[in-house]
Amino acid sequence: MTNVKSNKFVLSMLAIVLVFSFSTPIASADDWFPISFTCHTTNDSYFLNLDGSKYDAIKYTFNNHQNLNGLEVSLIDSNTNEVKETVILDGQTNSVYFEFDKTIVYKVKIGKFDGLDLVTGTYKRYY
Repeated sequence: MTNVKSNKFVLSMLAIVLVFSFSTPIASADDWFPISFTCHTTNDSYFLNLDGSKYDAIKYTFNNHQNLNGLEVSLIDSNTNEVKETVILDGQTNSVYFEFDKTIVYKVKIGKFDGLDLVTGTYKRYY
């Protein structure tokens, strides 16, 4: 009789684990940790397909050792190419934060920048 109760308990726990594992979305590493990037600034660089229905916001943080005074970072509607917001770094701030409208798919443009060939940093999406 003890084996039957034990087996029922194990099966019920397994069922609960399976239900929770399928009902909870699987998070990838980029959901939790910033992702490193390097952009060539001899031309504009783009981060594409940032779906506002999936993300609430995105934050770009540039490395402190770079002089990025005047670097333009723009949030653009991918469908219309309308610039929704532009931030020009002033040398005091090294990060840019954009909030998303749930109905828009965006792209972020890091503008051409004289004086540096590469811009490096991280970005993180927020849910």
